[in-house]
Amino acid sequence: MIKLKIEKLVFGGKALARQDGKVYFVNGALPGESVEVEITKDGKNFADARTVKILKPSKFRVEPKEDHYRSCSPWQILDFAEENKIKKQIVVETFQRFAKIDLPDFLIVSDDRDYHYRNKIEFNFITENNQLEYGIFESGSNDLQIIDGCELASVEINKSAESFLIFLNKTSIPKNIFKKIIFRSNSEGQVLAAVFVKEKTGLEKFKLPSCLSGVVFYQDDGIETKKIFNVGLNALTEDINNTILKFGVNSFFQINTPIFQNALNDIAEFLTTKDVVLDFYSGVGAVALSLADKFKSAQLVEINAEAVEFARENIDKNSLNNCQMEKSSAEVAKKFIDNKKVLLVDPPRIGLDKELIVKILKELPPKIIYLSCDQATQARDFNLLKEHYEISFFRAYNFFPHTPHVESLLVLSKKQPTSAKGGSATGGN
Repeated sequence: MIKLKIEKLVFGGKALARQDGKVYFVNGALPGESVEVEITKDGKNFADARTVKILKPSKFRVEPKEDHYRSCSPWQILDFAEENKIKKQIVVETFQRFAKIDLPDFLIVSDDRDYHYRNKIEFNFITENNQLEYGIFESGSNDLQIIDGCELASVEINKSAESFLIFLNKTSIPKNIFKKIIFRSNSEGQVLAAVFVKEKTGLEKFKLPSCLSGVVFYQDDGIETKKIFNVGLNALTEDINNTILKFGVNSFFQINTPIFQNALNDIAEFLTTKDVVLDFYSGVGAVALSLADKFKSAQLVEINAEAVEFARENIDKNSLNNCQMEKSSAEVAKKFIDNKKVLLVDPPRIGLDKELIVKILKELPPKIIYLSCDQATQARDFNLLKEHYEISFFRAYNFFPHTPHVESLLVLSKKQPTSAKGGSATGGN
């Protein structure tokens, strides 16, 4: 055991301390605290550690709401207002590190729903004494701990999850076939479940319980996962900007829709009715389709087959004649990029593919609207683009309270060429 003084929280969520020329990344500690830690991974210049004892607590430390908080939301120990301030500073430091720039001052958007905001959550199944329980992996471990719900999940999910577990334990279905479950809810209070099983034994007579609007069963034998059947609904709908969007349990769809609405409002400010838009990584069309009245036309690009199917249905159901769907990866669909279309991207955490960036730099679209859940890759990508693009707008959104994660919107405009005398190529003094 060693004693450390914590400096700050850093990207990824851990606390940072320095001592005797060595950097320590600590779980369970807050800025300004003196703590006693146990080393979990030791290196020459860096070490990982976990907090064993708080010697001097931060004035911003609060009691967590649940025992398993380290596994689902390790920042439950941090005052929420302070969390927003720290997240903003981490975003600033991340862009300084990976993009070598100082961001313009920006807002971080949040609301008072710092708990029960998630419309999607996943639990594992644990069998004890021939009874099913929900479990979640302990932080930094492959061990599962039993839980009875999660404070991040919507109220509707927690109620349905509790009732569904009671229902399953009363059935004759063998308990050892169950692997994991995903719950999804919408603003109307409907809840779907995707249940993953090792085999189909005992499912033949399964009937939908009243606590759920639908259940989709998948068989996962460790090699491949395939849908078996569903009872009740296989999808939910959400009304965003008077656009009805249909999505499945496994579809990519923002988990905090009220804050997502704020991001959509900001994106809308940078679209005009003359714009032709390319929406890459579009999912079921949550961004482009809900803003369809803001641009001339849009081509959506998505590789996931289920999401493509829902997106096409959403286009038809909302009679959006100015939108079309392309089933493709963004890397393959880069051929659609040119110097006239606005590029809208919402990639996974890995950010933009290098070949896609090469194509962007070759064609130089007039505007890039980049929504991201990982500022390290967003900043890395901007660093590759910044010779030709400048920041028109930046804002962060706390989609994920009590976790280290944050969403950010980066709007880039193509730099205007300059003449040899330093003036604008279109005219100067």
